[in-house]
Amino acid sequence: RLIPIPEGVSDEIAAASMLQGMTAHFLTHALRSTQDGDTAVVLAAAGGAGLLLVQMLVRAGASVIAVCSTSEKQRLAKQAGAQQVIGYDDPPFDRQVRQITEGRGADVVYDSVGRTTFDASLRSLRARGLLVCCSLLLASCATPDSRRENQRPENVLFILVDDLGYADFSVTGNRKVRTPNIDRLAEQGLLMT
Repeated sequence: RLIPIPEGVSDEIAAASMLQGMTAHFLTHALRSTQDGDTAVVLAAAGGAGLLLVQMLVRAGASVIAVCSTSEKQRLAKQAGAQQVIGYDDPPFDRQVRQITEGRGADVVYDSVGRTTFDASLRSLRARGLLVCCSLLLASCATPDSRRENQRPENVLFILVDDLGYADFSVTGNRKVRTPNIDRLAEQGLLMT
């Protein structure tokens, strides 16, 4: 065994924790260097990776706004250290983020939900903010389609992160930047290029 597993922890739980922990660490420290005073929004903040991401962001100095679907999940995110905990609706979470940030918007939004939250995640960002789609299903967090291409805010960096924490695609303003896997993903219909 390369990594000692505490007694009472199954191999499955240990493996899942490692994957979720590495993903959260990558999102907090490698993909973007979290700065003291950053405002970060974490969707699905009470999931396995979400709870770890909240803790790592707080430890790195970010103010975290956790978005969760139920009061129980909101309680878990609060216990993990989120300074603000909100629901998805009533009012919509992007309006709540704007209110909390006094209209500025968040520095970064980690969206692991996908299509149903993509637009609100964009509206939650400050100018030149970062939206990270970190869904295990890349297609569920696809970039804006051609009908909305001209409606997206300028100077927003879009990054799709796969389940192993590798960034595969980014867009900044009107400029597209490709990484080695982008052509393969586009051929499979997972990304619009």
